[in-house]
Amino acid sequence: MLLASGCYQPPSSDHAILTVSPAGELILQGQPVERHGLQATIESATAKNRTLVGEIHASPKAPVVLLEEVVGKAKAAHAVVAFAAENQ
Repeated sequence: MLLASGCYQPPSSDHAILTVSPAGELILQGQPVERHGLQATIESATAKNRTLVGEIHASPKAPVVLLEEVVGKAKAAHAVVAFAAENQ
């Protein structure tokens, strides 16, 4: 008889860093990304059957409206969103 051990194995995930500069430029994994193409870029970065965790490094001077847009596009691309402090 096989016993369940009670250990949980979370689904595999990939991580990507999205930097938002004070001027509003977007950099995903070191590459510039245009606002209009952000969702498609995030979708293409997601491997099949894996979750993408998008870690957003936003300058405190970045426009709030842009951050709202970035989060919305990341969620629309089925990424999990996390924020990190950016010292700028």
